[in-house]
Order: sequence, then structure tokens, then C-alpha cells
Amino acid sequence: MQPYLHTMAQTQIDNAMERSVQQIPPQAAQLPSGSTIPVQESALTNMIVLNLAPSDPIKQPAVSITPQGVRLDFQVETPIGTMSNAITGVPKTVNGQLQMSNVTVEGPVGLVMSSADFTTLLNKHFAEAQTRIQHQIKSVQLKDHEMDLVLS
Repeated sequence: MQPYLHTMAQTQIDNAMERSVQQIPPQAAQLPSGSTIPVQESALTNMIVLNLAPSDPIKQPAVSITPQGVRLDFQVETPIGTMSNAITGVPKTVNGQLQMSNVTVEGPVGLVMSSADFTTLLNKHFAEAQTRIQHQIKSVQLKDHEMDLVLS
């Protein structure tokens, strides 16, 4: 049962993230080096919400950004009830690539997908987003409610 649930969860999250990356406007590639892209937590939350189907078991996603890291809280509807979950991590740059570090998983979703699974999935889509904007990331600055990405 666990491999089935793992595959189902990974596929749904992967698909939602893929659709989110595709929404990055092509004009982002025209930004000059040194530009800062402010990423608001409300924009990330809305991007996730808009890329989940009403039938998806993931409900009520909410992103929080603080100087300490990024947190995604969400509910998962199951036949036995709704369960609270969260994924936290700290975005950083490694050789110009945006990556998520110190990923932790809270709640029952951790029984299906590990921190390593989420790290791999997030980093895959960060790389796809960077390909879309055609820039390396010089630095990441975390603030209350916002993450600033400085382009190389």
C-alpha cells in the first residue's frame, strides 16, 4: 500500500508543481542580471491553489515565508478524515542553482513521502523554473512574507 500511496502523492505534487513552473512568464528571461524577483507567499499559495483540481486530496495549501525558512501547510482528505501536514525548508543557492535545504515533513504525509523525496521533487522544479527564466540565482533573501531572488 505504501508504494502505491507514495506514487500517487508524488505524481499529484509533481503535476501541480509542473503546471506552476509553466506559468512563469517568458518575459522573466529578459530581466537583466542583478535584478531582484520578489516572491510573495500569497503568490506561491495562489499558484498552488490554482494548480490543484477540486478532486485532489490536497486541500487548503498555505505558504508562509519568514527569515528562517519557507513552510507549506496543507490538509489531505482521506476516507478516514482530513489530516494536517506541513513541509518546511530553507531555500539557498548552490553554484547559481536554487535548492531547498533542511527539508522536514510533518504529519501523516511523512509516512508516504520522506524529506529526501520532497527535496528531490522541489529541486527538480526549481531547476525547471531556472531554465525558464534563463538565469542563475546569485542569492536568496528570506523576509517576512517574501523571498527575494537576485539574478546572476
